[in-house]
Amino acid sequence: MTSLPARLFTEVTYTKPTANSGPGPVIRFIIHDCPSEMHLDLYVRELLARGVTDVIRACEPSYNKLIFEQHGIRVHEMGFVDGSVPPPKIISQLIELCNERFGICRFDGKRRKSSNHVILNNSDSEDASPEPIGGAIAVHCIAGLGRAPLLVAIALIEAGLPAIDAIQLIRSRRRGAFNSVQLKWLEIYRPQKSKISLVGEGISTSRFGMLLNNRIRAMNGGDEVSQPGEKKRFSFFGLKNQL
Repeated sequence: MTSLPARLFTEVTYTKPTANSGPGPVIRFIIHDCPSEMHLDLYVRELLARGVTDVIRACEPSYNKLIFEQHGIRVHEMGFVDGSVPPPKIISQLIELCNERFGICRFDGKRRKSSNHVILNNSDSEDASPEPIGGAIAVHCIAGLGRAPLLVAIALIEAGLPAIDAIQLIRSRRRGAFNSVQLKWLEIYRPQKSKISLVGEGISTSRFGMLLNNRIRAMNGGDEVSQPGEKKRFSFFGLKNQL
């Protein structure tokens, strides 16, 4: 094999509008499946051609990341339970990386403007945040249908895109993205600046994630979460009653 099928790679692009409704920074993600050791060089070649600077590995390590790093692509470990949602620590790591690359995500709502980007400012110093680097971030899990698109959706929501629009944008480009649990979670996800994930109920992201993951494990006995349409179904309303 001399090249990989283009259908394995899904590009998701969003241009964040500025305060004056003009075009802002371009946010680019590449969603794909997990590379095999046999085809690592082909994945590296494809990602370099697409301008990828970073790879987020949202699943368990199954290949040597050294070949990526030898070509200047950083690999970030952000794995979490298959079929589930990421814990707060992973979300924070994701936002930090996206801000470094694109300059668009928000932790505390403090922002400053450069000539081309709106940049996070975590302190009162004008020089606290470096200029965004640009490029694209590749994200993969095993099949590229659950954890990977979920992280991309979170980044888009943090950049200001409504959750329903982020879901539709990703699904229009990658069919089958998200399971029912992840969809329900995205519907109530709020950007980190709000500090709560259920409006008006004061439920923290960490507590919701804990209860959600516990229900997933109880329902599946530690196995993968069922996809929509399968016999096992997740009851969001049962979870909400616990909150």
